[in-house]
Amino acid sequence: MKVEIRFSQNGALTENVWNVQSPNGIDATTLVDVANIVDATVKADWLPAMHQSIVYLETVVTNISIEGGGQVVKAAGQGFSGSVGGFRLPNEVSVAVRMKAPGGGRNGSGRVFWQGLADGQTTATNFITPAAAAAILDAITTLIDALDAIGVIVVVLSRFNNNTLRATAVPFGPVTPSLYDLTIDSQRRRKPGNGQ
Repeated sequence: MKVEIRFSQNGALTENVWNVQSPNGIDATTLVDVANIVDATVKADWLPAMHQSIVYLETVVTNISIEGGGQVVKAAGQGFSGSVGGFRLPNEVSVAVRMKAPGGGRNGSGRVFWQGLADGQTTATNFITPAAAAAILDAITTLIDALDAIGVIVVVLSRFNNNTLRATAVPFGPVTPSLYDLTIDSQRRRKPGNGQ
């Protein structure tokens, strides 16, 4: 399944895309359960670590195991925004959280780019503070654990092998998040007017 967590920041759409597997199969109930878990976790655990300028919009869960698989859209409702005050950093400022599966080498490694950072979450030398890093890592781990509790595993999809596009993506999981590199990163597509 593909899980798209969508936000608005400074009038621009930003999103995080996750891939998950359900070893027990995927049906309409699975899609709804995943959407509900992600929605609740983003509201309770992610938004407290994001700047007030971030507005949570929706979670979209799509069954990508078959062509034309079902899709569930869970709208966030009104008034769900970040909690961190202070000066808002530009949309493209983010930090990369590594998602690593036990096997697969480089193929089993992916990243989630955390958005919605405030100046108080960074140092004067372009690094995220250890406290902010811990809050972000905790929020991501909470989502992984919540999905695991309903039998859904977060995976990294490897779409390439030796720089060649695979006919079918290969999943590696379960993943463990880490944030060893506290350097601030940039996602140019998140700049207003540059796309998603």
